[in-house]
Amino acid sequence: MPRRTLLTGLAVTAVAVAGAGTAVAVGTGGERSAAIAGAVDPSVPKNVILMIGDGMGDSEITAARAYQGLDKPLRMDGLPFRGAMTVHSLGRTGSGTTYDPVPDSASAITAMATGRKTQLNRLSQGPADDPKAVGDNAGYVTAMERAKQLGKRTGNVTTVDFNDATPAGQLAHMSYRECFTPQDAAKDCAKETKKAGGPGSIYEQIIDSKTDLMVGSGRDILNRGTIDLPGTEHDGKSLEQYAKDASGYRYLTTKDQFLGVKSLKDGPVFAQFGLWNTDKSSHPREFQGSPGTKADEGLRDDDTCKVNETYPEQEVPRIDASTEKALQLLSEDNDKGFFLQIEGGAIDDEAHAAHACLQIGETLAFDRAVGKALDYQAKHPDTLVIVTADHGQAGQILSAEAPQMPTPPVAGDPASLSEDDKPAGRTRTLRTKDGSRLRLGYATSNRSATGSKRERHVGVQVPIMAVGPQAANIMGTIDNTDLYPLLTFAKQPSELPDTTKTVTVSGPATTVTTPGPAVTTPGAPVPGPTREVPGAPALQVGVAAPRTIRAADLRAGLPVSIVATRGGRATVQVQQHGRTIASGRTTVGTKGAKAVRVKARLKPAARGTALRVRVTVTAGGQTRTATAAVTARR
Repeated sequence: MPRRTLLTGLAVTAVAVAGAGTAVAVGTGGERSAAIAGAVDPSVPKNVILMIGDGMGDSEITAARAYQGLDKPLRMDGLPFRGAMTVHSLGRTGSGTTYDPVPDSASAITAMATGRKTQLNRLSQGPADDPKAVGDNAGYVTAMERAKQLGKRTGNVTTVDFNDATPAGQLAHMSYRECFTPQDAAKDCAKETKKAGGPGSIYEQIIDSKTDLMVGSGRDILNRGTIDLPGTEHDGKSLEQYAKDASGYRYLTTKDQFLGVKSLKDGPVFAQFGLWNTDKSSHPREFQGSPGTKADEGLRDDDTCKVNETYPEQEVPRIDASTEKALQLLSEDNDKGFFLQIEGGAIDDEAHAAHACLQIGETLAFDRAVGKALDYQAKHPDTLVIVTADHGQAGQILSAEAPQMPTPPVAGDPASLSEDDKPAGRTRTLRTKDGSRLRLGYATSNRSATGSKRERHVGVQVPIMAVGPQAANIMGTIDNTDLYPLLTFAKQPSELPDTTKTVTVSGPATTVTTPGPAVTTPGAPVPGPTREVPGAPALQVGVAAPRTIRAADLRAGLPVSIVATRGGRATVQVQQHGRTIASGRTTVGTKGAKAVRVKARLKPAARGTALRVRVTVTAGGQTRTATAAVTARR
């Protein structure tokens, strides 16, 4: 017999009406609490997209935004959750008692991909007291490896070569990041070659991973290295042939071949474009322009960035096109989900070269890829998107105006500046799209003394942004190792603290029938969008549902009790991972209470599936929303 439960008071939850994909744009002002609260989703995501702008610190983002025009925010500006991420690596001794505040891409991706720190130049491998010694691979399981263990599809998209640290760090474990081919490994990582019983060179490990989708540059390198395994069928074969024979890859080298792929059902895809280390860039750059020069020339404001007009003629897809295609292929007929890493790798390359225009162009291209991921997430709210950087870079935004002095120098005329007032290192002054002046300075290497043209990383925290299930976990200041539970689908949903507030329904007590105990949902009242009627009492809404229900019983209908302070129209939704799996509409009578059943079908996991019941009531020109949590079990 069902219990007769008196529902005279129910909690109103702290959930806003805004959806999980709500954008919180830069500089819009206004009250954002509801939009941010509505974006909170503690459930475990089905898909994870990790987007890394290599060397994309705050300065690089700010420069790209300023160049594009402050009235045109970046797509990444719309992510609702933001934080700061520390990125230090371990010191050279490997003891763990010292650290290096300036990481390289290898140690940085290791921390994100495995949740463990390591030293410079190591890929997903533990430290050693001798930096040249082989560390321990035990415990350094990467997020991409873990996703494959969970039966999810995996993808790795980059604008640089696959053996570059960021894409390689998800798939290879190596003591030195430049042991690319078997021949490189024989020279610098001899104990880790397959011939010596190790996992093999970086490229061999990438091929052996059988990642579902690889998209990047450095095409020629697969013909530069050969397999060194005497007595085996692969000995003497090129890496390209090894990829085809050992892992069944479809090896693609043109844009049309890649964009023409219809499905991953016919085998994994290894799409690699451009030429390695030639005058043809591995991946064409979005912009053209002059690199930074010494102060006298770099202070002049006559430089403008030009779009690379030859890009469409080259057989290389842009990063946003690669991202869109990757999402299509990874999600097609896929019930288990996927893990996808996307890297804007050339941002770092051009910052190293003090090439302001090219750095900005690559950042804007990466932002377009972010836009593709956000468009996908809006349609698939069970997807977590994280956008961040692996480390900071050298470029700084400098004042483009003359220094404030009793007798100010002539603006834009470096000859009128004293030596003390000229910026150090190399500079480049640009005209932005809205006509403003933007000056970038690079001063991390003494070019005049050493002849070096390579700027260096800097020791700063980096920005991190996210949207989707569990995205709120990146807020505040976190370390790059804290990403690992999010990237590996391992973080369990949290519960709101018990701050229950009772809402008493006016009028006579109303009795409704609900199987099981009455459940009140913790939280505090949060108003949804309203059209207030002058003099009308505030609408209050509550919802109750069983704490648990068998999946089989869901087919007969989930019992939901609705209470409201006024009669009106009610929409009831049952959501799983942010996606609505069942819905219905009803009317709450003038007595302000209603019991309904909502039928749903799902296959819960062995330990249960978290559901959220969402009720929206409109009455008297006002709208309020309340939710309740339900666990469906086998």
